[in-house]
Amino acid sequence: MHHSFLIRIAAIPLVATGLLATVSTAPAAAVGNDYQTCANELLSAGISEEEAAAACAAALNPEELSECVIAIDAGTAVEATDALSGCRRVRRPDELSTCVVDVAFDVDATEALNVLDYCRRSLLPERFSECVVGLRTEVGFPTDEILNSCIAAGDRPRELSPTFIPLTPSQTPINPNIRVTPILPGGQ
Repeated sequence: MHHSFLIRIAAIPLVATGLLATVSTAPAAAVGNDYQTCANELLSAGISEEEAAAACAAALNPEELSECVIAIDAGTAVEATDALSGCRRVRRPDELSTCVVDVAFDVDATEALNVLDYCRRSLLPERFSECVVGLRTEVGFPTDEILNSCIAAGDRPRELSPTFIPLTPSQTPINPNIRVTPILPGGQ
């Protein structure tokens, strides 16, 4: 009798562990996932069900997509549908939202759409926003002029070797006596 009582006591943790394992193996979709979060956030921003479903399904990182839309919608005069269009067309939606919010936080809706387009076109949106914000702080130009200046600046090479000296058309090569002989087919 004592032996069966010990077996029953020992079985309690096993039964509890089995129940816990059964509950914790519920499908991940029932708990929530990136696609569900994306759809939920886009719907809460006023995006239609059709657009939200298509955008989230096509996104590589759906939660980043919806976070991009939410940040732009909340931090600027850009409407959620316009933000979604921009966020869908970039590789790094998180950088796009940072750029747009940093640059367009205090501009009207028309100018904010222009900022969204410039940030979307930039290969380095965060660097682009630093350029715009920095220049706008110090220079009295209109935002559109600063946007054009920063987008035209591009990505300049940095940290070039100090021995690199570009050859200009008026310079002669270092050793003009070297002749290049073309190799003809057939080894001749």
